[in-house]
Amino acid sequence: INASNEILVSLFLKGKIGFLDIVKTLNKIFKDKEFAKYAKKKPKSVQNIKAIDNWARLKTMDMCVR
Repeated sequence: INASNEILVSLFLKGKIGFLDIVKTLNKIFKDKEFAKYAKKKPKSVQNIKAIDNWARLKTMDMCVR
């Protein structure tokens, strides 16, 4: 979620999304079918952490930049 939030705040500060879009998009991330696969499991390695972070960033950008 932190990775998604970083992307959303950056987009907000650049004027690409509204303030309330941050919460709306985070709620969409929580509801995403892949969220449980990536974010709800305890990472077992640094590679897992990087994969989770990468998924969150890409998913957030995909939801916001169309």
